[in-house]
Amino acid sequence: MENETVFDSYRAWSSLAVVIMGTFLSAISSTTISVALPTIMNVFGANLSNVQWLMTAYALTMAIIIPLGPYLSNVFCSERVYLVAIIIFTSFSALCAFSWSLNIMLLFRILQAVGGGLMQPIGMGMVLSLFPPEKRGVAFGVFGIAAMAAPAFGPTLGGYIVQILDWRYIFFVNIPFGVLAVTLALKFFQFSKRIPFPKFDIAGFISAAIASSFLLYLLGKNQEISWSEPHYVYMLIIGVGAFIFFIANELYCASPLLDLRILKKWNFSLSLVLTIIQALMMMSASFIMPVFLQNFKGLSALHSGQILLPATLTMALLMPIAGRISDLAGEKGTKIVIAIGIIICGAASFAIASLMNVNASITALVLVLCIRNIGLGLSMMPARTIGLTDIAPADSQKATAMSSFIMQFSSSLAVAFVTLMISTRSNFNYSYAASQLTPFNIPFNETLYSLTAFFSNMGLSASDAAARAISTILQTVYVENYVLAIQYTVFITAVIGMLSLLIVPLFRTKKNRPSDL
Repeated sequence: MENETVFDSYRAWSSLAVVIMGTFLSAISSTTISVALPTIMNVFGANLSNVQWLMTAYALTMAIIIPLGPYLSNVFCSERVYLVAIIIFTSFSALCAFSWSLNIMLLFRILQAVGGGLMQPIGMGMVLSLFPPEKRGVAFGVFGIAAMAAPAFGPTLGGYIVQILDWRYIFFVNIPFGVLAVTLALKFFQFSKRIPFPKFDIAGFISAAIASSFLLYLLGKNQEISWSEPHYVYMLIIGVGAFIFFIANELYCASPLLDLRILKKWNFSLSLVLTIIQALMMMSASFIMPVFLQNFKGLSALHSGQILLPATLTMALLMPIAGRISDLAGEKGTKIVIAIGIIICGAASFAIASLMNVNASITALVLVLCIRNIGLGLSMMPARTIGLTDIAPADSQKATAMSSFIMQFSSSLAVAFVTLMISTRSNFNYSYAASQLTPFNIPFNETLYSLTAFFSNMGLSASDAAARAISTILQTVYVENYVLAIQYTVFITAVIGMLSLLIVPLFRTKKNRPSDL
């Protein structure tokens, strides 16, 4: 009963409402732009490899900024830092909308992510401090929708905005909600006094920023990089060196930016591995599906957003339910829930890989996407919950920072990985298919003859008709093989997802933890 007396329900839930609003805006902005990528490609005359950095750079910047959260919260108080983060996020959302070139937009997008990157770990830490253990289940279930399910809403919301208004309103829409969040924060937050600056791990922050930026840049630009150019080799060497230095520094530093020693907690480390794989499964769909539906099915941004909406709602509804189920089922039951979710998600992903072709049934895609998100909804929150079972209250901020960092870093890695897989496979497929178009290929010659005759009948000269026929065949070959590359990428992510099933039995429950023996 003592906890009930101390617990300030009004303050806790009022503050949580502000946290949810800010975190939702930050998280959904990572994927809202995905549906607008084809439009932005046309507006700025860029290719997919260039515009995907609007997503990758956002997630990467958040990953770099997230470790600063616990330190800044300790110095200025969580509420004050969260308020400043909302202001930064809202301000640069407005500037993104006024961008006049892709490079300027990318710069503002990075600065927007500075605010977004601070909100998620600080918000999670505020939930831990505001709610006692017996009340955190519901609070984390609601917070989970904002932090983890919000990115899945992005393509749908982006589709409506691009179709009905304009792609710039993807950023404009953040402004009124950001202003509202700032107003509510000033009303409900309680700001404590600032403390003197403790020692800051400058070496860890700089090495983490360099390693993350260089290595993810090289991965994302892999298809355009010529390794004969020295500066790319230097970037790789510096990136790997900075990564090694970061690990060594964090292990031996007295006040590390990210305390890697917390990875000794077995369940927590396993949950982070699942987080990486789940981020790949979630972000791959968020990135691939809008491109496939618009570029190869000929759908509008609005229509593609509508197609993704049922699956998004399915996952959002299941996440708090799955959290409640895992609370009731206990640790052993939670492992079963996670395993069921992985199996459902993996099986549905295999089905999606087989369905994704130019003649794909939209109804079948919607159904399988919903089934896939049932699996994600069942597995994501329970995996994070079981990972926190062996984290002491004193280590909660360290665990929060590490978990948020891994989630954001893996999101940016997932987009870069998917882009690399599609580009590599499509180039391979197209090169092989094009090499088969020889004078000795009877089906090719028959098709060429038929198309040449068709274009000749339309009034083109013999030479123009032949050129038009060859161009049509090459375009068809390119589209077919690009779609095959998408299918291949989805299939590979499904395999990776199913392999994560091997991790579940490794989670330790109370009876088999060494510390409990």
